[in-house]
Amino acid sequence: MNEYIVFAQNHLLLVMGFVAVLGLILYIEFNNLTRKYKQVGTSAAVQLMNRDTIQVLDVRDDSEIRNGRIQGARHVPLGQLEKRLSEFSAYRDKPVLVYCASGNRSGMACKTLTKHGFTEVYNLAGGIGAWESDSLPLVKR
Repeated sequence: MNEYIVFAQNHLLLVMGFVAVLGLILYIEFNNLTRKYKQVGTSAAVQLMNRDTIQVLDVRDDSEIRNGRIQGARHVPLGQLEKRLSEFSAYRDKPVLVYCASGNRSGMACKTLTKHGFTEVYNLAGGIGAWESDSLPLVKR
């Protein structure tokens, strides 16, 4: 045990880096376990879309949708989502698939939706980038 203390004293920066990385890993895993929405890949997203009534929500910025969007998706930029939640009140108990460019902003949108009582929220893992890389169709405006 004494060797560990000596090692930590001699390599303080290395030990602090290890503790920081370990803390980040634990934080991310805790968030993954406690989130109220589901991450889905492109194949699961297509299955959801083929199923019953689902609302597909594009939370990218206006400039990003010029390259195309998933057919049937409603465009609401992330910054406007909370103001426009009343537009989606009919989908509180129905599936909502959210996507952005990479899956990060849509994760924040999913948190917002679940916080306001939406029960079946899905985040497209990898966002529109994953959708395009799987050669799935996009519609242009």
